[in-house]
Amino acid sequence: MKEAIETAFPQVITGSCLETEKASSFNIFDSETEPKRCFIRKSEEEPRHFEVVNPSLKEIHFLAIDKCILTDSDSAHCDCAIFDDKQFSFLEISESKKLQRNEKRKRARIQLGQTIQHFRSKGISFMESPNAIICFVGKNVYPARTSSNNEARLDFFEDWTAILMEGNQIEF
Repeated sequence: MKEAIETAFPQVITGSCLETEKASSFNIFDSETEPKRCFIRKSEEEPRHFEVVNPSLKEIHFLAIDKCILTDSDSAHCDCAIFDDKQFSFLEISESKKLQRNEKRKRARIQLGQTIQHFRSKGISFMESPNAIICFVGKNVYPARTSSNNEARLDFFEDWTAILMEGNQIEF
């Protein structure tokens, strides 16, 4: 998968948009300072928005999407992706204080869906249905199983053939 990403998006090599980690866990954050993009957390001063748990210590790839391989002039897109040789997860980190949570969810679903579509249009094929994760900053609360959330998950899968989730952590 890493080679397919490098072929489809050659700027990952020169723009340091793609990193590989083998740690048992690492954190990702969406920077509020320039450049306003996602990074792997390297110091204690940096925030923790999303955790990647890797108990088997395999290679996990982090791909900065927003303001790295795609710019604001491109269509709406998510913040980053995390993947290995089988599992691929797109991630939208939502920290906007201007919108209510339901509005944030709607906006995040659009960004995630359009990113998945863009990757497929570049010839990226996924071994399994990719995950599309909405991460709310500062909240480790997972959404209640409501009929509207379940319907949104079903609609998202029908539209994008991807599994919609919410949370602040994923395990590989």
